[in-house]
Amino acid sequence: MAPTSTPTEASVQARVSLPREGVIATAASLALSAFGSIWVPQIGNAHGWVVRIDGAKGNVVARIAVGAAPGSLAVAGESIWVANTSGPSGAAPGANTLSRIDPRTNHVIATVAVKIGGPIAGGFGSVFVPGPDEGGSPLMRVDVADNRVISSYSVTGIPIVACDALWLLRALPSERLPHPITITRLDPNSGARTVSVAIPEGGGRPYDVNGRCLMLTGPNSADETPTESWISILGVDGRIMARSPRIDHRTAVLAERLWIQLDNGVIQRIDQRGVPADDSIALPEPETARGDWTMLAAAGSLWVVGPSSAAEVAFD
Repeated sequence: MAPTSTPTEASVQARVSLPREGVIATAASLALSAFGSIWVPQIGNAHGWVVRIDGAKGNVVARIAVGAAPGSLAVAGESIWVANTSGPSGAAPGANTLSRIDPRTNHVIATVAVKIGGPIAGGFGSVFVPGPDEGGSPLMRVDVADNRVISSYSVTGIPIVACDALWLLRALPSERLPHPITITRLDPNSGARTVSVAIPEGGGRPYDVNGRCLMLTGPNSADETPTESWISILGVDGRIMARSPRIDHRTAVLAERLWIQLDNGVIQRIDQRGVPADDSIALPEPETARGDWTMLAAAGSLWVVGPSSAAEVAFD
């Protein structure tokens, strides 16, 4: 699985500078693709923002004020939901609220008070919010029909909506690194566990990729040595049906495709067995010079989003 000696340079079709006025940090890796646009959270002082980039026109069309420390984003009820957290330095204005953005008007149309203990997830007519207690308990369910918390489930973990299901990801106490995890499938209406699977080698969230439900497992981080990973295929019951041979690189799902990350900004597409499908590609350096970046698809285009700019790219 050796990369090509000289990666192919991605062609930059357009570049958009993200607004910097009043910005403390831009959480580029938390950017989201929805409604033909890229949505990027920015942390500020009195408030933060969510920047909207039109995927077809290639420009910033809105900068929407939210809580001072916006974190994860989710889609539910034809809206963008923003988790306003306490931020890296303690309490921040607007913390422990959800901002609901109407993509038709680019305005916040509701603010829901709810304590937030981690990344949120949207689906099944709801926004699922991990609680502030250890490990994200309790899990709260916000109904998008009337913008209020309607349920609280006594379960621990980070919610994920993928593969037409609600999942809960929980790290287990252990001196081993990476920490082993459990992935649990929940009934979204009752919070009842339907299946729970232990992953001794650790791992991350499920993804929809080409009609399959996949999960990346192993010490799959640039900070871990050695970096290795496996691609696991989940069945309809949430259990692992098969997994790839060991991959000696960090794996990632970017723009709904599987990749290995060979270096900062150098990627190579792989199949579900971990076999490279193409030559390696060097993404544009301004966007990937730091570790906080992602690649998303919007309006038929690929966008690489970094802390200060976003670039529309092509690979051929």
